Amino acid sequence: MDNLGTTLKQTYYLLTLTISIQLVYIITIRLWKVLRQLVYLKLMYNSNIISVLRAAMEFNQKSIIVIVLSSISEAFFRKEQYRLQTENTIPFIICFIFCALFLEEIGINDCKLNISESLRNMGGVDYGSGMALSYFYGYLQIVLPVTGNCDKGLREKIELFESKEGVSIPVKKLFILIPSSSYIPPDLKTVSPGWMESVETLEMTIKDRAGVKGRKYHNTVYKIYKKGPEVNEHYVYVVAEGATPVQTLFEISKHRHKEAIRCSEVLSEILISFYKTLQSLLDDDPQCTDLCELIFYNDGDANGKKTNVAKILLQRIQNETFI
Repeated sequence: MDNLGTTLKQTYYLLTLTISIQLVYIITIRLWKVLRQLVYLKLMYNSNIISVLRAAMEFNQKSIIVIVLSSISEAFFRKEQYRLQTENTIPFIICFIFCALFLEEIGINDCKLNISESLRNMGGVDYGSGMALSYFYGYLQIVLPVTGNCDKGLREKIELFESKEGVSIPVKKLFILIPSSSYIPPDLKTVSPGWMESVETLEMTIKDRAGVKGRKYHNTVYKIYKKGPEVNEHYVYVVAEGATPVQTLFEISKHRHKEAIRCSEVLSEILISFYKTLQSLLDDDPQCTDLCELIFYNDGDANGKKTNVAKILLQRIQNETFI
């Protein structure tokens, strides 16, 4: 009976030891991933390192129970100064493999940070990349370049607007906004109070597409007051809009369907993937690359202060024209 008790005690200690070793390894890897996430600290985590640590050290309920039991057991064995009484490594290897499979089964590696990295490593088949591909081929390639038929390209539409209205648009490209929250209002003036207002739309592109006769595509011209709402005689025109798939993502994230909840949990990663893929598509297309500029920005800080979109657009225009 004493031998059985000793064997059971040794087995339990061996299981505790191997789980503890693997937990140390798992936590070390997660901390290393935290360091790799620092490049996204501002956009994804509002420059809050605690948010990154939370995302890294997230464990499900089963994993927490195992961690607590393992820690208590390890503390008990240390107090008792208990050691294995065998030199045979085979039981240790068997226990190590068993514990690795057990930890995998309870989802020990499930955390927001690991999900984010999985999305980044999917090689263009993740949701963000899919959004970018659809947006590029289903919209931007329709409104930006000259297609060779009767439809005008973006530059020709801007020049037509300038001639018609007697004004100048200094940067003849479409600025596309990608806010970190994914929320884009129907009118951009609501996120730039007193700083900008919509003026008119450029000439429409009308196409029969996917069974829809005469589908309309158009872009909005905004007027930005360069010195703010108090000095409105100084202004500049710009063609700008939010990325519509991003607004759709925002609406998805507000629903409680199980798939929608998963999207909301990794919203930042989806946005980054969307931005990077769309930028790559634009860079690789000589007909579009000079007609569109993406603006990926943090639209609110930890205190809830909203970003003035007009100021961001002004800075981009000034970078190109020195106005």
